[in-house]
Amino acid sequence: MYNPVIIKSAQLYKSAFPAEYGGKISSVVNVQTDDASMQKFRGEAEIGILTSKLALNVPLAKDKLALTVAGRVSNYSIINLISPLVPDKFGVRFGFSFGDINSNLVWKLSEKDRLKLTFFSNTDGIDVKNYGTRFWIKNNQQNLGLNWYNTISNKAENHLLGYVDNYGYDFGHSSNINNVKQINQILTGVSSAGLVDKFNYQTSDKMNIVFGGSIKGYGFSPYQINQNDSNVAAIKTTNQSKITEGVIFAEGEYYLKKHQFITLGMRLSIVGNSENIFINPEPRMSYHGIFKNDYSLSISAGRMTQPVHRAANSGLGFPFEMFLPSSVSLLPETS
Repeated sequence: MYNPVIIKSAQLYKSAFPAEYGGKISSVVNVQTDDASMQKFRGEAEIGILTSKLALNVPLAKDKLALTVAGRVSNYSIINLISPLVPDKFGVRFGFSFGDINSNLVWKLSEKDRLKLTFFSNTDGIDVKNYGTRFWIKNNQQNLGLNWYNTISNKAENHLLGYVDNYGYDFGHSSNINNVKQINQILTGVSSAGLVDKFNYQTSDKMNIVFGGSIKGYGFSPYQINQNDSNVAAIKTTNQSKITEGVIFAEGEYYLKKHQFITLGMRLSIVGNSENIFINPEPRMSYHGIFKNDYSLSISAGRMTQPVHRAANSGLGFPFEMFLPSSVSLLPETS
């Protein structure tokens, strides 16, 4: 899922979720990308069995501005080049594709202020042709984010993030046999945009406080059906649904003694539209301690809610997925 060439760190939370995280009910993966280096140019390339990778880091202004770009492409896409050369009489032609690009532009405004512009895009799909018929599945996703990191003091810092993203799914079948053309296509997707602000304040050597809030908007296109043949030409669409989510959160982490700390937090989510509004309080509590002889003890309790639902067909019939917002008949999931 992620290009390891540009990954700096990854954290998996299966429980004891920090108060800043929400919108899901099971687990959270926090993946951080490497910042562009402002000191020197560097590059990295790798050719593997399934994929090839390339990464470049380019300082644009020393100690001020730098760009890093990392991309992958599937080696099996070479089948796409060979497939058209195979005569029709040999039957099936396959087309496979996968690729992604991950980049960030870092601008050091001052010793206390830094901007980071991030961009991510990936596409993958399969295309099969056989004696006048064609079948395809395609996915695509894009994300653009602007981060502002501000160091207020040696004990306080602020992180402001604005972003937009989009996900699209395209499934279809077409045929052209005996001059009779036919197409059946299903399109679905979800998009969102948001603004997140997080403050981190270290009150003492034993106490750290994190608090902030966010406003996010979601747009859902559950499905669009395109049908076209000699007798029928129809486009059936569902109205786009929109919901807005407002969140405030606060959390305190207290170090009881060396290698032992307790965390208390609260997250409040208000999500909905003119038809439905859901208020979801999410308390969090956890304790973690490391003792002698390599023993540790972790205890946590918390509540999570999920206002966005993913409905997927696991493969019986044909693969398909769509995203839906919470409503009176489809309540937010909780755990």
